[in-house]
Amino acid sequence: MVFVRLCKSWDLIGGNLIAVDGTKIKASNNKKTNFSRKKLEDRLNRIDAQIETYLSEIEQTDRSEERSKSVMPRSLEELNKRKELYESYINQLDETGENEISEVDLDARLMGNNRGGVDMAYNVQSAVDGENHIHQNPLKAKLCSNINSYKWSSYDNYINQNGILDCEYVLSCFSDDKSKAVEQFIDYHKEITYEKCLEIEDANFRLTDDELRKLMKKICGTNNIMDFQIMDIKKRDKTIIKLKAKGMSIRQISRLTGISFGIVRKL
Repeated sequence: MVFVRLCKSWDLIGGNLIAVDGTKIKASNNKKTNFSRKKLEDRLNRIDAQIETYLSEIEQTDRSEERSKSVMPRSLEELNKRKELYESYINQLDETGENEISEVDLDARLMGNNRGGVDMAYNVQSAVDGENHIHQNPLKAKLCSNINSYKWSSYDNYINQNGILDCEYVLSCFSDDKSKAVEQFIDYHKEITYEKCLEIEDANFRLTDDELRKLMKKICGTNNIMDFQIMDIKKRDKTIIKLKAKGMSIRQISRLTGISFGIVRKL
């Protein structure tokens, strides 16, 4: 709710038309460290068979009083440790009622992908407000020359269906025919919009450190780090607010005044 209120304060949310849909976000977890009940039971059966083979080999060795060089049984202690681990996973599944468990990314689950296989992923509910074309933000911020060239945008996923993003629902809002839906999706993003991308058009410049030091000298009479350290807190905070209003970045101000990044960011 805090994030929603923040976006509304920046006029990024109109609240009149909102599309909500689920999407898959690939997790860091590997499928090898994800276990279903069946997978755990199979692992336990294999371990039991290995233990039985191990004990049988020991018994035969004791009888012959020499161990074949071709036989290298796994450590019984190691097998028992793995068995205890897998049994603990099954107990956790019994307690939680879940169908699978992961060693990392605990909330991630096996989900189908567009290639006919499965990936470890999160099922995320995403919402898009109709007032702002989110895909156009990088373009408005001058981070790219066109929408589909921005590396971190999901725009290309909708056009080429080449990622793990589930685009079916959003495209179906344009047309039931996929090719027509893609065409209308492209046309929709060609519409001219006048909303702002945060305060980016007021912060399209950065002064050099030398220019900033001169500005600091002009505003507060000093550009010495030690002076900022002993400055009255109220005066210091007002000075930082003025520097930010002039378009100075938080990192620049923090670096040249010696005031922590967190304090500068809060002001």
